[in-house]
Amino acid sequence: MAEAGKEEDDLSIPRAALNKMIKELVPNVRIANDARELILNCCTEFIHLVSSEANDICNKQNKKTINPEHVLAGIVNIKS
Repeated sequence: MAEAGKEEDDLSIPRAALNKMIKELVPNVRIANDARELILNCCTEFIHLVSSEANDICNKQNKKTINPEHVLAGIVNIKS
């Protein structure tokens, strides 16, 4: 069971990177730890969703490598 938790941790944005982004975007605002956790979960979920869409598009085109065009098309698919 510990391995499954470790795999989850490996698939998220590093906290230091998230904290740096938050500080750059809203330098004069304090963010609660719960809010940071929620932001982290939302970002991770968004990345999973976009990558899944991009992978589907890539597979439909019989490509083996996801390119920026696949990612952009994946975002467009999510919006619609």
